[in-house]
Amino acid sequence: MIATFSGARFSDRCEIYADGSRIKVFLDECNHSPDGFEWGYGGSGPAQSAYAILRTFFEDYFSGDVRKAKHFAFALHQDFKFKYVAGFQHNERQILAKEVEKWVISQKKYIEYVEKWPKELASLRDEEAEGDE
Repeated sequence: MIATFSGARFSDRCEIYADGSRIKVFLDECNHSPDGFEWGYGGSGPAQSAYAILRTFFEDYFSGDVRKAKHFAFALHQDFKFKYVAGFQHNERQILAKEVEKWVISQKKYIEYVEKWPKELASLRDEEAEGDE
């Protein structure tokens, strides 16, 4: 499991790392900012950062299930942006994956989104519930 997400600002770009490995921008899935990552305010670059952090977090959390990772990241990334990414310091920032997980679990929107999944994804929710028994 991922332990830490960190960000670093360079003269020409920002990068985000998961345990020291650079994460993807995922523009092909959620294109807020063709210029890539940014943080410290509530705009499109921070939205891209929020999506990428959550997308990476959920892919790890769901043991590589990309479809679930995409859906949950998309559902929550704007709220995550305003709660965390918009407040990150200018030069460098770090957030623990446990802090991300705690925030995700606290989101009523998270639960509501699962309940409104399209019919073709309902089986995933049912399989997950069976696995909890």
